[in-house]
Parts: sequence; C-alpha cells; structure tokens
Amino acid sequence: MSDLFCPATLLVTTTSREQVEALAESLRDRRIARVFTSTLPPAVESGAVAARVLGVGAVELQGLEDSGDSGDSDDSQGASARFRAALEEIADLHRGETVLVLTHGGVMASVLPRIATPVGADLLVRASAPGEGPAELEVDADGIRLLSWPGAGDRATV
Repeated sequence: MSDLFCPATLLVTTTSREQVEALAESLRDRRIARVFTSTLPPAVESGAVAARVLGVGAVELQGLEDSGDSGDSDDSQGASARFRAALEEIADLHRGETVLVLTHGGVMASVLPRIATPVGADLLVRASAPGEGPAELEVDADGIRLLSWPGAGDRATV
C-alpha cells in the first residue's frame, strides 16, 4: 500500500439484497465515491442496486469473499491476507474518499475484527453477529482502523 496523505473511509457491510436500497439511501449524505463488491452473484446484485441509488459505479473485486466461497481450502490467515489486500487496494484508489464495500458474513464476523485496530475483546464477541449497517474503517499506510461497528451504538473501543 502506498503512503496515503488522507485515509480512505470504507463502509463495510453484509446487508442483504432486500435491505441494500434502504442502506444506500441512508448513505446519500456520505458522498460515496464508488461501491465495491465481492465477485459472488448476491454481492454483485446488491452492489448494482446500491450503485444505482448512490449514482456511482460498482466494481467487483477478488478477495472480498469468504474463504470458503473463494474455492480455496486454506486457513483463516489466508482469508485475512486476501481481505486486507483488497481493502488496501480500494484505499489506494480512493484516498480521502468514502466508499461502500459489500462483503459476506464470514468476512465481517471473523476476518474484519482481526485485521483492524483497535478492537476490544467485547467486539470480538459481538462480531459473530454483526448488526445492521456498515462497519466504518479508515485505511492508510498506517493500517486499518475500526471507527465503528454495526449495532454497537458507539465508536469501537480497545
């Protein structure tokens, strides 16, 4: 990842196809620059709906899917590395901007809390069942910072 002057803000969510239009409507004021999705059809379909509502483009990106969905049988460390690389690629493309990232439940629950900082033990417990809405991250050359977790009602804490 290149050294970023301004961090990119990534809103990462697992919102269902049925809920994505309402989510996108709720994010209109955030001035979303682009929507990124995994390459799996449900995420791609949801991404198209969100992009239409937000008036931006949607991009499919390898590495945003669950490890079991990618066809690989490797461990969670491999899934974490792929997901981190995908987030860093998005951040490199969108310095100082906000983007919406549509991923899957396994990534949201198990990978994201392990690659972002600060994450307290209480979040790791809650991470198994993320609430509605996106997790908000800032990504730059210093790393991936978790700013808020869906349904937590407050900022992430150590």
